Amino acid sequence: MENGAVGEVPKNTKQLTFEYDSMFVNTASVLNYNSVQELKQITEAAIREKACIVLIFHGINKKGEVDPDYLWSFDYDMFEEYAKYLSDLKNQGKVEVITNEQAYRKART
Repeated sequence: MENGAVGEVPKNTKQLTFEYDSMFVNTASVLNYNSVQELKQITEAAIREKACIVLIFHGINKKGEVDPDYLWSFDYDMFEEYAKYLSDLKNQGKVEVITNEQAYRKART
């Protein structure tokens, strides 16, 4: 396993990264091999760049269940850790947690 992520990293995959552009809504799917550390790094970079990011979690495993063969799932405990991190940043006034539609509307104004 790489970067503390769940499951093996499929061949020909990249670490979750962005080229930030404040004129666009930057999106990426979070997959089973991504780590909380990657999500935190992306979040910190977006804060620095004043960029809007949308991380798409297609599925969260049930607590205690791991499905390393399903690429589109994410570990429950890792999701909970990242959600707490985001909540802390939100409480500090560093991020705004919004829906996709809200992000789209903000990008258009």
